[in-house]
Amino acid sequence: MAVVVALHLVFGSLYMVVSFFLAGWAWRLYRRRAPLPPLFWRVLTGTILLFGLEVVIGLTLLWGFHIHPPTKLHFLYAALALLSVVGQVLLGPEGSVGRMVREEGTLNEAGTYAVLTVLAGLFALRLLMTGLGLP
Repeated sequence: MAVVVALHLVFGSLYMVVSFFLAGWAWRLYRRRAPLPPLFWRVLTGTILLFGLEVVIGLTLLWGFHIHPPTKLHFLYAALALLSVVGQVLLGPEGSVGRMVREEGTLNEAGTYAVLTVLAGLFALRLLMTGLGLP
């Protein structure tokens, strides 16, 4: 059980760090008015898969081991992080919303992903804090 909690903490920390890295990368490209390269999408896909693994581990802790976070705010931040990931998927190259706004020419991908990934990182930071019982 302690191993599962440690994995949840490690994977959550990794998700947060990679999200902030992607936010910085996207912001840099936005400032240069450059498109997001294919490697960005691959790293983002890996980050989304890591988030999915985090959700599975968290639900295993909750339902399998009956371990609850110290505060209910943890669930709120998990839902907000999930919404940011859904936004990333929908606005991605294969996402329905992303294709629609690209056809209209109204989507600035780098700027949008800079905002979405920094939000994901901030939600992950709050998840870590509430999971550890910090205010």
